Amino acid sequence: MKEDKLKLSSTIKEIPMMDRPIEKFIKYGGEYLSDSELLAIIIKTGNKQLNCVELSKKILSGNKSTDISGLEYLKNVSIGELKTYPGIGITKAVQIKAVVELASRIFESANPNIKIKSPEDVYNVLSR
Repeated sequence: MKEDKLKLSSTIKEIPMMDRPIEKFIKYGGEYLSDSELLAIIIKTGNKQLNCVELSKKILSGNKSTDISGLEYLKNVSIGELKTYPGIGITKAVQIKAVVELASRIFESANPNIKIKSPEDVYNVLSR
């Protein structure tokens, strides 16, 4: 995952063209985008206070009461909890969860004998 180097701004249009997630994805490929930039592509828009990248960072910062964040949070968060973020309605929440489910199915089809149910499982797979 690459570090986000985007300045905070109120709209995505204030971000230089080549630093915007879609343009960056086209030029460099998805592997050069951070998790928050990839999520920003999915959610497309932010809210009045945060652009889509900033909103994505906020979502991925997770639930402070459970210390779960990042992609683990995205995997486990409910549609209802996603809807608590200003700018995330039912449609965007379902889109996010659909992408997470699709990613899980892609992983399972590529690795049919590997089941990931915990961070330890991830470590075991990646340390091979």
